[in-house]
Amino acid sequence: MAVVRKSRGRYVADFRDQNRRRRIETPKGVFETLAIEKRAANELLQERLSEVDSRTYTPVRGRLTFAQVAKKWLESKVRLRDSTRADYQTMLDCYLLPYFGPRKYESVSRLDVEQFRADLQAGVPQSIQHARDLKLRELQKEDPTAWLRPLDPGPRTINKCLGVLTSIGFYASTHNLATKNVAERIEKLPSEEAGDGEDWVIEENILTPAELVRAINGAVDPYRAPIAIGAYCGPRQAEVLGLQWDDIDLVRGTAAIRRTQRRGVFSKPKSKASRRTIELPAPLIAELKRWRQVCPKSDRDLVCPSVTGLPMQASALLQRGVLSSARTGGDPPRSIPRPAPLLGEQPIGGGRQHRRRFQRPGTRQRIHHAEDLHPRDTEGTARDERSDGQTHGPKWKQNGNKRGGGRDAALDGPSATF
Repeated sequence: MAVVRKSRGRYVADFRDQNRRRRIETPKGVFETLAIEKRAANELLQERLSEVDSRTYTPVRGRLTFAQVAKKWLESKVRLRDSTRADYQTMLDCYLLPYFGPRKYESVSRLDVEQFRADLQAGVPQSIQHARDLKLRELQKEDPTAWLRPLDPGPRTINKCLGVLTSIGFYASTHNLATKNVAERIEKLPSEEAGDGEDWVIEENILTPAELVRAINGAVDPYRAPIAIGAYCGPRQAEVLGLQWDDIDLVRGTAAIRRTQRRGVFSKPKSKASRRTIELPAPLIAELKRWRQVCPKSDRDLVCPSVTGLPMQASALLQRGVLSSARTGGDPPRSIPRPAPLLGEQPIGGGRQHRRRFQRPGTRQRIHHAEDLHPRDTEGTARDERSDGQTHGPKWKQNGNKRGGGRDAALDGPSATF
């Protein structure tokens, strides 16, 4: 018979589970009066009887911790892309496991999830920083020069963590590891990108035309090739870093997008539309021919490896390549034709509404459409001042062809060599 009774001065819930074994549990917490403690014991008893009726009751000692449930959740995701699985594992290792890991999963409440969100907004919680320091010490035992990037969670990272918590909650509730999903419909933080309509941009994160030209002109190997590919052809950053020399046909002037590379993990493009062949303009072909002679050897015969031949990291390309060359650029004796979007998405037309941000590290890099980067005359034609003082319109305009009619249509400046 299930009852609430006193045992050693505390009210306890006394009941039998679905296997007819006797269980005695004490309500958690500190109670001001015995009446409040008795009420809590009654609520605990009703909860346990409900679990017994549905045959989902698990003894306290047999209940899984958050870390164990999270591991089972990730193992159940059999259709994940390698890059997505790596992102989930990073969220778990850096934030969720240090914060919730040792606790019994059922003990995590919605208030705990909201407190987690508030703690990350305020900075890096002590438990997370402590776990980070321990991991660094372990790494430095093997390699004294090892280091870990300091954690700096922003709204985007916090929302990713909340999304992972929600997914884990659905897994736990559907596998009878919890009675409900405490993170379901949790309110997420407003994005850094939220603004007044689609015209809102982060001005300080957008490369100006001068900075874009300096980024290409001032780039040094091994960063010059990926920057040039992105500037002329507009593939995504991961697509540039995943290119192999077998994908490039320098005779026909084409490159096949067949894979992506993030953090050393190679994956197929997300959609059929992403698997495509792009055309290479003549200046870029000349640069790739030069680069192939000095390109570091790599196991995958990568077009854009690091100096050691390993897959290039996106953070290195951004910080040491794009931003460094845009800031310091140089004045090489070469002219650069008007470029297409740098490390962004495919061109989708001109106008302010189509601007693309060049974001901070950790997010996809984008930039203005090429048409937004150059002044126009009264007829809307892009202008190009040459050394002879004459103004020339784009080739597609001069030849009377429609836009996109030829491979060099976007290169309305003079022919350039790197």
